[in-house]
Amino acid sequence: MDTGGQLTPSEMDAVVADAQNRVRASFGSMPVFGPVDWNGPVMIGEWNWAGGAHGLAHGNPDGDEPYVQVQTHPHDARQGVNHLRANASGDLGRPDAPPDRLTEITVDATPVLFEVWEDELTSWAGGNYLEHGIVVESRRTSIDDLSLRTVDDIEPYLDGQLELIRRARREAGWHQI
Repeated sequence: MDTGGQLTPSEMDAVVADAQNRVRASFGSMPVFGPVDWNGPVMIGEWNWAGGAHGLAHGNPDGDEPYVQVQTHPHDARQGVNHLRANASGDLGRPDAPPDRLTEITVDATPVLFEVWEDELTSWAGGNYLEHGIVVESRRTSIDDLSLRTVDDIEPYLDGQLELIRRARREAGWHQI
């Protein structure tokens, strides 16, 4: 199969396996969180190998069902919220805005105060817990109804990411990984 100068299926398999192994190696360097009692699809969200955010995605950001991404940052949450909001708007030079309101989200049974920014489609919340920033991006579900828990097993998230990649490859007519 001609891939038009792109990676071959086996080269792409190696890239995916390497990326997943890097996530495994960096997992545990700081806590990561997910919604309590989540029963939908899960996958890796934005994940930086060293010194950056570790994110877990819950649901499909482009679907009709609820979507929640929870990122842990090594620093204050507000910087992470600003990054997500700027990416969503496409305005990377946008100045920081004050939050629209405050809410309390339970994290491992501990109430934590979060600042909340909202637009028509998305809510972003940032709070600090256990010396880390926690950033929540929420679509099609109320951020006020969330409770978070520490995620101890990264494998279901890696499996979910792999399933998403496999589905995209099937749709494109590529071999399986």
